[in-house]
Amino acid sequence: MNSVDKNRRWETRIRAPTFDGEFAEGPAMLMTRILRRLIVPVLVTTAVQTLLAGPPASAPSTTKPSHKATTKSAAKSATRTAVPKSPITISITSSIRHGNLVVFLDGKPVFNEEFQKPLLFISLTTTWDPPLQVTAGKHTFAAKVYGKEGKTYLSGTYDLDVSPTKGIELRVRVKGDKLTVEPAS
Repeated sequence: MNSVDKNRRWETRIRAPTFDGEFAEGPAMLMTRILRRLIVPVLVTTAVQTLLAGPPASAPSTTKPSHKATTKSAAKSATRTAVPKSPITISITSSIRHGNLVVFLDGKPVFNEEFQKPLLFISLTTTWDPPLQVTAGKHTFAAKVYGKEGKTYLSGTYDLDVSPTKGIELRVRVKGDKLTVEPAS
């Protein structure tokens, strides 16, 4: 069997269009058709994953978390003072599908945001923008995560020294049953 017969058998197997018993498409059209069969499902899958993922991590949350009310009053009282403030960028790395991050500064909730990760991701880091503005000086810092499955994670209390000239980046990590806070690198 020569190579022409092998090519014809291969083309017949993938149902190439024929005209009067002869194949009507050349190798370029054949490859285009094969690529189209591969690319369309990939594009559809990517579009579905994007729709399921929701808004990007840097976009502000559009849903209202259940713990939001106490954060607004604490944020208003923190903005009335004229003491120099520094930005604190907060992010969370977690494998939790959907939850709320609440940050406590000096025992008062000052940050409360919802986060979620796409279904197919193992772990995701979410960073909120704009950063939290905090007065310079010494503070205590703690975090709490409310998982949508009903589980609550609580970090220890950390001493935080906020510089009047330099911002801080903090990453909250959920590892197993522990919640830790560490400087972002």
